[in-house]
Amino acid sequence: MRTQYPDVLIHTQLLPADTPVALLPAAPDAELLVLGSQGLGAVSGYLLGSLGLHTVAQADRPVVLVRAYEQPAGTKTPAAQSGAIAVGVSLREGYDGALEFAFDAASRRATPLLAVHAAVRHLSVITREHPAKATVQEEDRKALAAALAPWREKYPDVHVVEHNSPEGPARAVVDIATGARLLVVGRGGYRTGLSPRIGPVTHAAIHHAACPVAVIPHD
Repeated sequence: MRTQYPDVLIHTQLLPADTPVALLPAAPDAELLVLGSQGLGAVSGYLLGSLGLHTVAQADRPVVLVRAYEQPAGTKTPAAQSGAIAVGVSLREGYDGALEFAFDAASRRATPLLAVHAAVRHLSVITREHPAKATVQEEDRKALAAALAPWREKYPDVHVVEHNSPEGPARAVVDIATGARLLVVGRGGYRTGLSPRIGPVTHAAIHHAACPVAVIPHD
């Protein structure tokens, strides 16, 4: 890798402690943490273990998880280098960090951005009926457009493809990751007892998305 990227300045450090405990405080000024992973599929997934789960759940900065890709014979760069940036859009307050990261990544790489939103809707308590399908679709379209509008203005060079998925949020982000260069998802502040959680959408993304996944902490 040093020969492929000779302009990159690299500092190495040997940590004298268990990696999950030492990793986060070892780089307090880092903009980004990158972890390798192995395994692919519904059962093995990312095989995160204590290191990955601790880092993703506790980090106050973006964490990127990269699978061990097989490279075609004769190539010099990783296999997962083509495709658009994909981002799962949450309309809840505090998730703008994921959009900022995704737009910036797409701008730096001069690649399109695929933005997917999946609304979770429930039956009306009074009528027990779903809203009209056309009304729901129009509301979703407007909500996604409104969430993306300030970032389109800030990054006018990024071509954005909007997609409102009929699937649940977890399935939607996994589906849109197919063929993507990078999937960006937000991580909320979930906690259960003493064990931090990462939320169902992030959990699905890092276990089943077939591309690198960037997990951005909730503001």
